[in-house]
Amino acid sequence: MNEPNFSSATVQLGDPVLCHLSSVQEFGRNAFPRGAYMSGHVEAEKDPGHFIGKGYLKIVFDRIGTPNTDVSVNTKVIAAQGYKVDKDGDIKAKATRLAT
Repeated sequence: MNEPNFSSATVQLGDPVLCHLSSVQEFGRNAFPRGAYMSGHVEAEKDPGHFIGKGYLKIVFDRIGTPNTDVSVNTKVIAAQGYKVDKDGDIKAKATRLAT
């Protein structure tokens, strides 16, 4: 994701999300072609409290795009580098604001 200010303070429900996919190899072949991307939307968000409580973002991806076609998918986030993700796909904040 190339959005430096993406956080629970800057997004609203339904905002679109676009992530460019990097090369991932499975069985010696690229899983996605160059230029592939995933698109989706923010399904839920909550700002962290001032003194207690954690914020979160729930991002749902519903489309993988390639140079030749778009494919509808049903996905949820299972990991985010540097953050905890719960079983429902909510990305939990560490401190005052969530930024991915």
